[in-house]
Amino acid sequence: MYDLFIVGAGPIGCYFTQKIKEFNYKLIEEHVEVGKPVQCAGLVGENIFKYVVKEYINKINGAYIHHNEECFPLKKRNVAYVLDREKFDKNLSKDLSISFKERFLAAKIRKDKIEIKTNKGIYYSKYLVGCDGVRSKVRNYVSNKEPSYLKSIQHIIEYKHEEDMISFFLKPFSWIIPEDSKICRIGIISKDPYNDLRLPKGKVINKTGGLIPVGRINTYKNNIFLIGDAASQTKPLTGGGLYYGIKAADIAGNLFLRDKIEKYDSEWRKSFG
Repeated sequence: MYDLFIVGAGPIGCYFTQKIKEFNYKLIEEHVEVGKPVQCAGLVGENIFKYVVKEYINKINGAYIHHNEECFPLKKRNVAYVLDREKFDKNLSKDLSISFKERFLAAKIRKDKIEIKTNKGIYYSKYLVGCDGVRSKVRNYVSNKEPSYLKSIQHIIEYKHEEDMISFFLKPFSWIIPEDSKICRIGIISKDPYNDLRLPKGKVINKTGGLIPVGRINTYKNNIFLIGDAASQTKPLTGGGLYYGIKAADIAGNLFLRDKIEKYDSEWRKSFG
């Protein structure tokens, strides 16, 4: 029997597992490798480097805020950093034992353990941890309601933009994030992002898209808990979830090591304010 059974080897699942890897754990991932597909703008503030190694591909010193026909420049050195998300995820997964192409299917609460069914077998664990993203299946065993969802898409495109400045457009919320002087990440959050996104001329290198969970849900019940997008831990304005997810994973890991994981739901909410 495992101490912890962790579903999802994205950055949140890997960070949490690094915190508790001295215990008997099983970490599963439905994809064939860590770091793909990438579904994130990859823009973070300085605070995330309290938890992870400070590696980035571009440093941001301000933003242009666009509203209607007006533009307001805001300058602040080192206000944000652009990550290589695939590399970021792979670094967090180093030295972890991960079972790839394994999907969580169902769970049953037994007297002193949790029975967990995947496409590869049946396991038993004291705790079940859902780090399985926006469409979490583990969430069904913790919360009696689903979060609401926002739609988002992002294109990586050959486009020249001031290298150390990002652009935000407020209605609908969209962005231009430069990876360097010639490549940008251009994305949007809206009800109909495929029609609402206005792309400049340039070669499209890659496209990603997905949902962003919003709204309050329960995140701990019967020794099962949720972290990251599975727990709807996202920023209310931008929909960003990487920093909130890493911070919540750190809180959960510390509480587990102190044998106080039952306080997780209240503690992360208190910390987030």
